[in-house]
Amino acid sequence: MKFFIDTANLDEIAEAKSWGCLAGVTTNPSLYAKTGGKLADFEPHMLKIAELCEGLPVSAESTATTAEGMIEEGKRLAALAPNIVVKLPVCEAGLAACRALADAGVRVNMTLVFSPTQASWPPTPVPATSARLSAALTTSPRTASRSSTMS
Repeated sequence: MKFFIDTANLDEIAEAKSWGCLAGVTTNPSLYAKTGGKLADFEPHMLKIAELCEGLPVSAESTATTAEGMIEEGKRLAALAPNIVVKLPVCEAGLAACRALADAGVRVNMTLVFSPTQASWPPTPVPATSARLSAALTTSPRTASRSSTMS
């Protein structure tokens, strides 16, 4: 089992890291807002988390709602630090963005799966789409990685 802390609070992350079992961090702008942070400061804060967790994956969630927006924001987030993993929602736009970002060498974490039906979407993809989706959900440096994180 791997322990990922789901927070944007630097003190909580530092404490979890001190336990010696932290495998990574997953966060999003809503969690950052709970610390008093503002959306405009999310990316600089993500850099602080990435530096605190050097060598560990730090998932940073895109707030965009379109595939194009997710791709643009995902590339910007990934450029902040080498351990940033872009977190995208499991939806049509998120899957399209996942493929494009994976093709660009960006690590991706798909999230927000609320039901078994959603997890198996699309139910019967055509072979080309199936091959692309399978590639997007495998773990390799060039493609996206799956995550069981539910945040």
